[in-house]
Amino acid sequence: MANEKTTPTLRLTSALYFGSFAVVFNLLAKYSLFIFKAGQLLPVFSSTLLAFILGALFGHCFGPRIATAKSSAHMFAWGALLGLSIIPFYSLGLQFIYYFHNHWMYEKLHQWQDYFVLYGVVMLFFTLIAGVWLIPLTGLAAVHFTRRFLPRYNAYLQKQQHPSMQAPTNDIDKK
Repeated sequence: MANEKTTPTLRLTSALYFGSFAVVFNLLAKYSLFIFKAGQLLPVFSSTLLAFILGALFGHCFGPRIATAKSSAHMFAWGALLGLSIIPFYSLGLQFIYYFHNHWMYEKLHQWQDYFVLYGVVMLFFTLIAGVWLIPLTGLAAVHFTRRFLPRYNAYLQKQQHPSMQAPTNDIDKK
């Protein structure tokens, strides 16, 4: 039985929702890169973990704002802003992933400006390939989160908090 101490907050719920959304989107992006013969650019485990952490973090920050938006356009806009704000941090995380997975690539960088150029290339590549789909889909996910997911989840929690009536027993069961 859920009580008030174990009921998840809106921030936790939105963090888990958008973290899960980011994982699904990351896996779709990973396997759609095979079309471009670039499937090796995203290591599965580390990029999925990065996507979940960033999705949960930004879902935690943007979730209450999305949930309290008055219209669907505002929800979509906040969700699109969430997707847009994830891109630079995801690109930075990819830089660290590439550094540990493909260290030979970084041995050729001799000046600190080269790292910024490489970061710009990774961010541009991610924005053009995945960001074009990430931003509108995150907006739609934000609308779904507020219009469908939250009301149904809150109804489920209300159902769990109130003890249900016991089914009547038959006389056969008593004998």
